[in-house]
Amino acid sequence: MAIALPFFSLQLGSADQGTDPAGTPTRVAFDMLSKGFGPGFTGPLELVTVVQQNPDPALEKVVDAVAKQPGVVQNSPPTTVYIPTRQATVTWP
Repeated sequence: MAIALPFFSLQLGSADQGTDPAGTPTRVAFDMLSKGFGPGFTGPLELVTVVQQNPDPALEKVVDAVAKQPGVVQNSPPTTVYIPTRQATVTWP
């Protein structure tokens, strides 16, 4: 069980310009964006899924549920990207 102990303090995420040293141009810009646009602007939540129809009623429910969560300031409508189901065939000489 001692092997699993570090798991309980595991923090997942991506480093961004907020981790740069104070005073560097990227950190200054990051801090200005955070201050000017408010909390969460520099760390948006993006949800990605595969849907069978457009619009998908289940997807609309998820968007509405996320928008109602505390701390969510803004949400955007879903963007659908059409991907053909036919597989491309590559012929190599």
